[in-house]
Amino acid sequence: MLAIIISVISISMSLFLFIKNLFETRINFGVSAINFISNDSKGKLFVKISFVNHSSKPLTIKSMIFLDHNKKKYSLIDTNHYRYNCEHGEDIPFVDKVEYRQRNKYKDYQTKTDILPITVKAFSSFSGYFSFYFPNNDSWIISNKEGFIEIETSRIDIQHKIYGTNVLMGETRNNKIRLQTFIWYQGLIMIRISKILKYLEVPQQ
Repeated sequence: MLAIIISVISISMSLFLFIKNLFETRINFGVSAINFISNDSKGKLFVKISFVNHSSKPLTIKSMIFLDHNKKKYSLIDTNHYRYNCEHGEDIPFVDKVEYRQRNKYKDYQTKTDILPITVKAFSSFSGYFSFYFPNNDSWIISNKEGFIEIETSRIDIQHKIYGTNVLMGETRNNKIRLQTFIWYQGLIMIRISKILKYLEVPQQ
């Protein structure tokens, strides 16, 4: 009888540690994209993007590219397509000053862009400006459109919804509007459930 009790306790402890590790390592990744700053003379759209990694595993941002509202890549009129050696809407792999420039208007944001890849450590965050290539005046046009940013990471690939310049989404709770600056992405729950069932050796129906 004592042996059975010890065995049950041992299995329970193993199960607890397994589930604890499962929840700590699960993908729980938040993204926020705000401050769309166009620069038509440089053919760039600067965007402040923040990442939050609520997981015990690090996550590397490999690449980013803007997509239209149909989740298609942009194909724009361009007389110098290889200006930055990247596709339309793709993140530019060069550090640059963040500057707004449209016609006679100019503003220097006194900061520089970050470039990929960037690793977000476990239970930490990262925030910075990134530049994306849009020729001519298209950077200003795109900054006011709905679309997506396709983000490739080491753990999950996502298509993050964007709503244009200075648009923040919100939700209503208890008759109060709460601004939603981050959108959260998680892995496939059924994969985790299958692992638990396999661990418990419970036959799936």
